[in-house]
Amino acid sequence: KRLMDVDMARLINTGFIVSQGNGVYTFKHALLREVIYVGILGTKRRFMHKRLARLFAQKGYPPYVVAEQYEKGGAWRKADEYWMKSFFYFLERGFHSEAAKVKDRVKDYLGKKYLEASLLEHYGKYDEAERIILKLIRRVKGRKRVKLLLRLSSIYDFWGRYDRMGIVLEKLRSYEKYMDEDEKYMYLEELGIYYDMTGRKEKALEIYQESLKYAKDGDGKATALFNIGWIYYSTSKYKEAEKYFIEALKIDSTKLMRAWVFLRLGGIKLIEEKDEEARLYLEQSFKNFFESGFTYGINLVIPSLLTLYMKMKEYEEVRKVFEELKETVFLSEGMLAFYIAFKFFNDKQNMKWILENANEKMRFSIRMTELLLDGKLEEAYRECKRAKFLPNFCKIVKKVYKKNVINGDMPIYHAFALLYCKGEECKVSYEVLKKYRKLDVLSFFVWERVGALGKKGKDISY
Repeated sequence: KRLMDVDMARLINTGFIVSQGNGVYTFKHALLREVIYVGILGTKRRFMHKRLARLFAQKGYPPYVVAEQYEKGGAWRKADEYWMKSFFYFLERGFHSEAAKVKDRVKDYLGKKYLEASLLEHYGKYDEAERIILKLIRRVKGRKRVKLLLRLSSIYDFWGRYDRMGIVLEKLRSYEKYMDEDEKYMYLEELGIYYDMTGRKEKALEIYQESLKYAKDGDGKATALFNIGWIYYSTSKYKEAEKYFIEALKIDSTKLMRAWVFLRLGGIKLIEEKDEEARLYLEQSFKNFFESGFTYGINLVIPSLLTLYMKMKEYEEVRKVFEELKETVFLSEGMLAFYIAFKFFNDKQNMKWILENANEKMRFSIRMTELLLDGKLEEAYRECKRAKFLPNFCKIVKKVYKKNVINGDMPIYHAFALLYCKGEECKVSYEVLKKYRKLDVLSFFVWERVGALGKKGKDISY
């Protein structure tokens, strides 16, 4: 160390290098650096780059810094591994152009196509992402399929195709003994999501708690904590949920994690009727989802944010958010939420714009909503029997028509059911809407309408 200090001092004194502080030194002139670099034998230079890469990885440098060194060292497999990590590093922070550039630096064909599918999933183009992953699965055998099946499960989750997700997870079960710790963690996360979304909350909580054992890095632990918080949130244990959400945010403060945590904290504040706090959280959630370009997240926060603006009678805020999203890609759920909000504020011009710019499926869902809100259940039922679109929406219409009230049904079902129920039939839907009127645009709209009808003498008691 003494010799090194003497050499460094000599180099500084002769003007070759300058100290930047904290043990960091740079060459005084870039040309001098280049001359010395080129003068090092290629084999030694590559060895030095690989050594630097390992050092940077141990020191916790960002993955793109490590990838760069491995690439210069000629270790392209290790470079690809860290370029792929860099892709998700940038994507989670909302740096989309950087993520796209990183994708192009991956040399392995399967790796490059995997990242392409991941980017399409992020932008909500699930059918395109699915096609790519299915093609890749056909090209590989054995445990190489694990990573691809995990991505396919994630696509089906965001797409809402839980029947297909269940099939993929069953296939993954046969590979469980071959999984490394990272894959085991991802598998448990997907399994927890599946149990959650198919109504088995206790099993989901058990799986998420198990996933904590396999969460090696901070991001993984934060996600597991958030997922546990979500189960408490969805079972109305809000104090427990809030504790886990805040713990997750302490570990991972990336844009996406902030967006998710603020969304759920905003929901808790809405339920507690602390509207100003809810507004701060939800607006920050929308901002972070929007800056991350995460379509799925944008469409999750829209119903709660619009509900709050409707409750506060702030039409201009609804219009402002709509204008911000108008020229971007956002899913049909978002368009329907805006349509209902504009109907609430009697903004026929923007309602017309949505109808003119919506695809055929979206227009059908709006028509069904209008028919049900206008008391034309019989007509909606007849149209659904002939329809090629929105089987899930038409299932809701059919259940309302048949009066099959189930507590676990989605708020959208209970919103419509409350318009057509009588006496005891109203009990379940009334209790569901009592909660969701604070979180969901349609639930709020119907609750307000039922209240208005009640004042005119309609019996909505149970």
